[in-house]
Amino acid sequence: MKKYLLIALLLTLSACTSKTEFGDCVGLFDDKKPDLTYKISGWNALMGVIGTSIMFVPTIFVLKDETFCPIGKK
Repeated sequence: MKKYLLIALLLTLSACTSKTEFGDCVGLFDDKKPDLTYKISGWNALMGVIGTSIMFVPTIFVLKDETFCPIGKK
């Protein structure tokens, strides 16, 4: 059973978007670059919710590192 939980955890974390063509995604408390427009990543939020049903680790990881992704220049 532990093996399946570990596999599910790794798949959830690997499915998150961490980079776009405009740069790296940032977390809730990270500084955003002033010349870029950011948007909450729906895919990362969905993976965080799915991760909550497995463990809290994916949700914490997504909130800390990959909540907002750059979508364009201002």
